Amino acid sequence: MSKDVTDKVDIEETSQDNSKRKRTSAVWNHFKRIKVEGIQFAECNYCKARLKAPPDYGTTHLNKHYDKVCKKRPRKIDIRQSFLKADQKVSGTQELGTQIFSQEETRRELASMVILHDYPLSIVDHIGFRRYSTSLQPRFNMISRNTLKNDILKIYKEQRMKYYNLLEKLKCRIAVTTDMWTSSNNNRGFMAVTGHFIDDHWILQSCILRFAYVPAPHTAEVIADTLVDAFNGLEY
Repeated sequence: MSKDVTDKVDIEETSQDNSKRKRTSAVWNHFKRIKVEGIQFAECNYCKARLKAPPDYGTTHLNKHYDKVCKKRPRKIDIRQSFLKADQKVSGTQELGTQIFSQEETRRELASMVILHDYPLSIVDHIGFRRYSTSLQPRFNMISRNTLKNDILKIYKEQRMKYYNLLEKLKCRIAVTTDMWTSSNNNRGFMAVTGHFIDDHWILQSCILRFAYVPAPHTAEVIADTLVDAFNGLEY
């Protein structure tokens, strides 16, 4: 038989036994079947390497070649890596493998979580929470209650100035509503003053303007005085 490599041969036509199984493995998208001196080979579409591929060989060695050996195969693009690179910051960060860790950013996320879910400040003292945080990021130094409180106040001041600046530029009127409730642990009354307005895109927006303590007794006069004090305390 000629030593020249023949054209691609269908596996059913070259099989020497009675089984006419078709090779359906996805790895055959990256190889073509050829015969050399009557022996069946699989030729890599990218590096042209030839691997024996008789019907009873299976495809494990072909997958291994494509995944780990072939240097010319097209590389898969992981879009998550693109987002990771886009989110990397230069200052105040430490590199850990392919991840970027920032103590300051993690503290801010912790404070935001406490605000969002109304968790107690004592959560940072809970053994289970500390272990869980360490398992996620060993480099994170758990903060104290006072530090968490300061981080929350920092976020509050940032958001307050953001909305104050927005309200100052509004050309429309603002509707005000109040919501009162009594704390269950110390029986103290509180009032939330919320402003409602239509923005330039005709979308209803709402923001809390003040959160104030309401002294007892909660009469109409006391509530009115608290509301007036709340407005007087707004800082633009």
